[in-house]
Amino acid sequence: MLKALSASFWWAPVLSIFILYGAHLSLGANTNALAMILVIASYGLCLTVLLFTPQVKTAFGHPALVITALFFALTLLMLALQLGPHLPGGAHPFWAWLTEKGGITLDRDATIRELLKLTALGAIFITGIAIGIRRQQASVFFRLFMVAGLAYAIWTFITHFIALGATENDNLRQSFRLTAGFGSANSAATVFGSLSVLSLAAIIRSAKKSASRHVNKAIFLERLLRYSSLPLVALLLCMTVLLLTASRGGILASLFALLVFGLWESLNTTPKDKSAGRPFSMIMLSLLAISFVFLISSDLFINRLETDVLATDVRLETFAPHWQAFLASPLSGYGLGSFYTVNGLLMNVQNLRVLHDIGALHNVYLQWLEEGGALASALMFGTLVLINWQILQGVRARMRMRTWLRAVLCISLLIVLHGTVDYGLQVPSIATMWALLLGVGFGISVAKGR
Repeated sequence: MLKALSASFWWAPVLSIFILYGAHLSLGANTNALAMILVIASYGLCLTVLLFTPQVKTAFGHPALVITALFFALTLLMLALQLGPHLPGGAHPFWAWLTEKGGITLDRDATIRELLKLTALGAIFITGIAIGIRRQQASVFFRLFMVAGLAYAIWTFITHFIALGATENDNLRQSFRLTAGFGSANSAATVFGSLSVLSLAAIIRSAKKSASRHVNKAIFLERLLRYSSLPLVALLLCMTVLLLTASRGGILASLFALLVFGLWESLNTTPKDKSAGRPFSMIMLSLLAISFVFLISSDLFINRLETDVLATDVRLETFAPHWQAFLASPLSGYGLGSFYTVNGLLMNVQNLRVLHDIGALHNVYLQWLEEGGALASALMFGTLVLINWQILQGVRARMRMRTWLRAVLCISLLIVLHGTVDYGLQVPSIATMWALLLGVGFGISVAKGR
């Protein structure tokens, strides 16, 4: 499946995937110490790539990257200003109780750590651009990403059932959800939903490779099975693991992303693809139908859907006080990473039941608004819109790699949708995964040639 290429095409994809999956396997790097290790690794990899991949310099003058970099720099500036009192509203009254000089943020240490994490995401994004700027290297990256994802899914599947077998309580066993080491099944769903989309992209590329004007249906199917056996296994296993998370938001967002991706590909076939005619369409419809049936076949998932109303009520009770906190300081927020402090200040007799044990809001956007304020949040969201818009322009302009670009956009759709009801993007390794994929997609879209 992977062609023999020179080492120059391999080392950057291999190192980036090694760092990413190492972070996934280390609790998602979701502790202060592990997160800082991931930050250092991201900086180091970015610096190495810039030194040894001169082709990346061709992307630096591209208008889309210049504008995106400006938005990101302004985001960092606005967030850095939270360390002092120089934003609308001035220093928070919280600091009047202490002898230290006041600032916008309620937790300076946390804000500094989050700023370091954010700059590391920028570094890994640049690494992705350097990988995507060369078509062969980008192709190696996506395939290695899928193979590593398959190995990760196998490990997760085995360890889940080992843990399940060691569970003595029958009631607990019936509600046992796969977490893949993240500590949250919902976070695991984000990862395996994304891997499912990439696996489907590899299958579709194999179908296009198998298509020919002079090939009959039987030969087309034989070629497809030969070229796509590994992606098929990866898709089925990643969807199985996704199902075992029983994450309502993750599964539904993944299903929607898979449907959008499949339909998008079906409506944008080339004349060469259309020569396969009915077999290609049947394969696409079959994969989408299997995905739908597969993802609604779990009793655990269906049972959790039936209790969704109760869960929604609890989350709305959680959102309400934090929304009021945002309205009390809408422009400058309370400091990136200050959620724990704000949550502690909001607790009272009425909301203690729903606030006392949460570590993050189940809504990435509300938490960003509360911590970063409307100004910094608008800049950050604008940065992400610009990146995805440029990747979409790549889909329209390029002749090659468009299936991978569509896959990256559909993964963005999955993550954006899931972020409305969960906090996967608060996990450093998941944020790194998205930044890396966006970087590769951006690199492909701005690369010279078509």
